[in-house]
Amino acid sequence: MLSSKTKGSLVVVLTLLVAAGSLAAQTKAPVKKAAATSTSKPFSIPARACGNKNAPIEVDIYTDFECPHCAAYYHDAVIPMMKDYCATNKIYFVHKEFPFTQHLHSRDASRWVLAAATVGKSEQLTEQFFRTQANWVPTGNLEAVAASVLGAADLAKVKQVMADHKEAIDAEIDRDVAMGHQVLLTETPTTIIKRNGQPTSQTAGGIPYARLKMALDSLIK
Repeated sequence: MLSSKTKGSLVVVLTLLVAAGSLAAQTKAPVKKAAATSTSKPFSIPARACGNKNAPIEVDIYTDFECPHCAAYYHDAVIPMMKDYCATNKIYFVHKEFPFTQHLHSRDASRWVLAAATVGKSEQLTEQFFRTQANWVPTGNLEAVAASVLGAADLAKVKQVMADHKEAIDAEIDRDVAMGHQVLLTETPTTIIKRNGQPTSQTAGGIPYARLKMALDSLIK
């Protein structure tokens, strides 16, 4: 059996050990949790363009979705140009937004088309807006036109993009308008053809496709 003196010594030792453990736990440096990393990417609008981005010939066309001359030009010249020159990577074609303020729904149409670029359907919607221009201009019912092209799932995505990123979309439109003002653009459509980044021509109004084709062929050769 342990003597009372020995028992007392053990109690003192145990008390000291417990106190030391408690102090160590209090002074131990806290473990920092790793900061959560965000997997979301910054929002960006895909370019409204087609063809070879590195092609020496670039065609910029400024349009307004309520402009009847733009609609005619799109169907008579732009669509054939995309088929003959963009699909064969001979040029780089860039859509430019230039909604006039007196046109009540043009800017909204541009918003729809830019948002549709995020689901890869901006060109389809562009064509449909121009094709059905006479139907939606009086009413402003752009969503019905968009629904006929996008389908339910993509329509919902595009509407969400417009709701979540309205400022970014408007900023993109404003950049195009500012560039139009820099080149003293006064009407739509306006076509600017560049070679190696330098403008070779700027034409206000529609261009017959035969003439546009001749201009492009002369620069490509």
